[in-house]
Amino acid sequence: MGRPGRGDQRRGRLRRAHSRHPQGRLHRRPDPREPYPRRGPPHPLRAVRVRRLRQPAATGTGIADILYGDAEPGGRLPVTFPADEHQGPTTYTGGKNDGAYGSITYDEGVHVGYKWYGKHRAEPLFPFGHGPSYTSFRYDSARVHSRGRGDEAAEVTVEVRNTGRRTGSDVVQVYTGHLPTATDTPARTLVGFARVELAAGRHRSVSVTVSRRALSYWDEDGNRWVTPTGKVPVHVGRCAVELDHVGTITVR
Repeated sequence: MGRPGRGDQRRGRLRRAHSRHPQGRLHRRPDPREPYPRRGPPHPLRAVRVRRLRQPAATGTGIADILYGDAEPGGRLPVTFPADEHQGPTTYTGGKNDGAYGSITYDEGVHVGYKWYGKHRAEPLFPFGHGPSYTSFRYDSARVHSRGRGDEAAEVTVEVRNTGRRTGSDVVQVYTGHLPTATDTPARTLVGFARVELAAGRHRSVSVTVSRRALSYWDEDGNRWVTPTGKVPVHVGRCAVELDHVGTITVR
């Protein structure tokens, strides 16, 4: 979780020496298992921390636009940032000569990534799908329309309203709960999302289609996808932990 060598010590000395100035940090090698040391800034002058998941040519201009408010920070996390180095499905034990070390055992099954956090009710530092905004949004009138036996199992519709004072964008995320089967399935699975940009005070109806495959699981014995029939709970929100139950999909 720390930096190689004495990197953490040097960073601490620099922070103390420049504690009266805003700090900007650009991480070129993002690692979700190396979270920020704290949620808040190290000084009343707000610190700026930026992690880059990609490195396009105009990164500097893009970051400046976001910091000065000329652009909306509309990205969403494709990974989960753990609260500390001990949180998560597995850790690397290191070692060179011992057969019990130097390897990682992946035993979380289908509960990979954010699904592991949902199963164990663990609170991460930043959840999957998380993303900030310079404005605020409200979701209203969420509805679920089941579509029967076709490739499209359902359509989820929600009214999104920009309740802030400036134009901004949001990403409506749709998750399903456990599938109606005795087979172990995740408590939350992302099955669709839609991006919407709204001016201040405006609202729009946003629809997300849920495919039948998204309501299926892989049968190892039968070597095929299985879609169990029954009712599947549907949740809508802005990330994997900020969700509201809005209805069910009836799978036939």
